[in-house]
Amino acid sequence: MALNYATAVRGACHLEALTYFIDRGVPAPDFGYNEPTDPHTSGDKPPMVVKLQDYLSVFNPLGMCKFLFLAQVGPKKIARWLELFCGWDMDMDEVMTTGERLFNLKRMYNVKLGISRKDDTLPPRLLSGAKPDGSAKGVLADIGNMLHAYYGLRGWTPEGIPSAEKLEDLRI
Repeated sequence: MALNYATAVRGACHLEALTYFIDRGVPAPDFGYNEPTDPHTSGDKPPMVVKLQDYLSVFNPLGMCKFLFLAQVGPKKIARWLELFCGWDMDMDEVMTTGERLFNLKRMYNVKLGISRKDDTLPPRLLSGAKPDGSAKGVLADIGNMLHAYYGLRGWTPEGIPSAEKLEDLRI
């Protein structure tokens, strides 16, 4: 959730990616997640956050509840529903590209308002104050490395700004 909170387009919002569901064992087979992931690791999180932010970006415009994720409703099913209800011939990849386009468009609004890498962070206590006990004892989010990987996956600059190539690719 650290990376999602740091990069969410409307502030640190748990609904932008729902990665905690996968960490807790909710399968997401369309994305290849059939087993729980370790919530205390950082290396595998950037691809997960990108996929889920893109996917969940289609929910609000469609007026759908994001907790359909708990019922394992993935982009394949959304594509089928769009065909049945709207007559749109879409597949999973087109649903995901639409979500990616929406997420990048919202990021561009934020960039216009001055948002960049400097803002993609967490409160200092979450970056320096590891828990003294429990399952997360000593664990801190490796936000720097996660942001580097995340921006690369998104096709953004090292400053967190969607590149001209990415925008052109998405037809924005």
